[in-house]
Amino acid sequence: MNRLWQAADKAKLVLSANTETRISVESLYDDIDFRALVTREEFEDYTSENFGRINLPLINALSEFDINNLKSVILAGGSTRVPFVQKHLTTFLGSDDMIAKNVNADEAAVIGATYRGVSMAGMFRSKAANVTDIIFSDFEISYDPIGSRYPEFVSIFPAESNSLGASKSVVLDKLNGSVDDVEVTLYNSGKTICKHILSNKYNESSCPSGTEFNLTFSLSDSKIFSLKQAYMLCHTDPTNTTLTKKTYLTDKTEYDGYKPMTPHIKQNSITKLKNIAKKEKQRWERDEAVNNLESSLYDLRGFLEEDEVLSRGPLSLINKADVLVSQYLEWLEFDSDGATTADIKEKTEEVQILKIKIKTYTELSDELLSLSEFEKMCNKTNEMVFKMQDFMLSISQQED
Repeated sequence: MNRLWQAADKAKLVLSANTETRISVESLYDDIDFRALVTREEFEDYTSENFGRINLPLINALSEFDINNLKSVILAGGSTRVPFVQKHLTTFLGSDDMIAKNVNADEAAVIGATYRGVSMAGMFRSKAANVTDIIFSDFEISYDPIGSRYPEFVSIFPAESNSLGASKSVVLDKLNGSVDDVEVTLYNSGKTICKHILSNKYNESSCPSGTEFNLTFSLSDSKIFSLKQAYMLCHTDPTNTTLTKKTYLTDKTEYDGYKPMTPHIKQNSITKLKNIAKKEKQRWERDEAVNNLESSLYDLRGFLEEDEVLSRGPLSLINKADVLVSQYLEWLEFDSDGATTADIKEKTEEVQILKIKIKTYTELSDELLSLSEFEKMCNKTNEMVFKMQDFMLSISQQED
């Protein structure tokens, strides 16, 4: 069955660009091969009963939006490339120009989520990413009314509402007059998030004219549902509202799953992430050092095979370089796993300095040198070696 699914998916992809395709599945059943020719017309006929589902996501998304203000629609997902899908969407939107052609459908969701995350983090400079997100689950609360055996449920942020970043205040009207502790449970799609046990300092004689519980809830952009504020109004005289006392309730929270991170846990997490980033940087630097050494070795090997170097270069240095190249390439292949970045850079420096010596000797070998000229050449070589060492040292200090 899995091979049939794979063959069908491949056929769908091919039919998006061609009018027909051949399907072949070897030994499908009892060593019998399955082969068939499928046309785009047959494919559309087989799937015609699902045509009504094509426009449904757009209908739901644009139910409260004037389509005349719509600039374009970005298609995401492999099936959006199917010709009859695009045909139905074009008919619904009224024009083929309404379908964005400048966006890679395979990358659209990932890039959009990245921009959204960067925008929400507020830690980086980026273009504004204005997104209107819709919640797809119910956020509600429950509490125990006075004299009832069953909890009272109150919907705070209903599904398909545009409530991200919003706050809402509710009065627990079925608790009016109570001075007892209140248990308020928060839910997301029927699943318990946490329970708030709210306490106050009053008793029945303190509030003879009743009480009123007022709670404010918030739903963050990250869809975190929480109790933001809770207070109680204690009515001491129904004829005089100025005598009403307002007190904020003491909150004890019990979580039914993952608890919010404490500052200490957050700091530990930040430290761990920094350590991971540091190790990743060190790994990247080591990989780069290995690549540089390998590149330098092959560069030196090619240099040693040049006719001018073979005919005019110093034989002892050429032999030394040839042995060094073979030795270090073998070392990279089998023995470099435990080497540090500094060890690898040291070998790279050795290889590059050896090439400089051979190149300098080869370029000056035509001239008959006096003692002073020879000393000058040696000094020049040493100077180049020192410059190379200083350069490598400066790079190492910058990386540290």
